[in-house]
Amino acid sequence: MRRLLKQAGLPDPAPQWEVRERGRLLARVDLAYPETKVAIEADGYRFHSGRLAWHRDLARRNTLTSRGWQVLHVTWEDLTSRQDAVVSEIRAALDRGPTS
Repeated sequence: MRRLLKQAGLPDPAPQWEVRERGRLLARVDLAYPETKVAIEADGYRFHSGRLAWHRDLARRNTLTSRGWQVLHVTWEDLTSRQDAVVSEIRAALDRGPTS
């Protein structure tokens, strides 16, 4: 993912970024552009399948989006077959900046 972003001329995102509020950990995201509140999650089916994981992921995304973060989900299939679209989506999110 980071290699793709670099090849596209995008800035290097911060890995394993901790989103905190008043010192409390709200979420850890795979890659982040904290200054524009853009989070990129590399989602694999193995870790995000099942009812419990689904509920956890939705609650976490709600927590982030309610605080102005844009959360983009990227799968292995996206990286192998939709690279241009992935880069375009990330670039657009960075251009928009925070949502609140």
